[in-house]
Amino acid sequence: RMVRRARALGWTVMLSAGQDFGTGLSVIPDHRPGFAGPGHALLGIAEELHRRHPALSGFATLAVDTPFFPVDMLERLNGDTVCRYAASPGGAHPTCGFWQMAALRGAPGQLPPDWNGSLRGLIAACGAVEVLFPDDTAFMNINTADNLARAEQLLLDSDKAAAITRL
Repeated sequence: RMVRRARALGWTVMLSAGQDFGTGLSVIPDHRPGFAGPGHALLGIAEELHRRHPALSGFATLAVDTPFFPVDMLERLNGDTVCRYAASPGGAHPTCGFWQMAALRGAPGQLPPDWNGSLRGLIAACGAVEVLFPDDTAFMNINTADNLARAEQLLLDSDKAAAITRL
């Protein structure tokens, strides 16, 4: 669902992982040799994208288990020179962000020597700004059977609402 929605919006979708899991998507390694943590994964993605596309000024990230992401997410997160990440009333969603290459490439020099690879530490080092979205459901993660059941109910409810609207 997330991939279909992103492609329908005209986004180029790549999978940050060690394999494509049968999706047929282009894969970007999400690691830096000898390092662990989501912040290192984001830096690894930036390094690989820079290698593939040296003129690229920035890129967006979106967790694959957020099928209800806002359609205006990229538009709202894309800033001229500032990294930005999503938040909702329920909290921050730093895996959904727009990352400026220059800021990420300069971030390692701003990190403390004992940085543990946390995404929050990287956010602080690159000066990322939080962008508030009003709907917690938009960034709902599907990690458990209960999460999946709730997502399925939301889809059923939205399909019913769409059908009623068409009448």
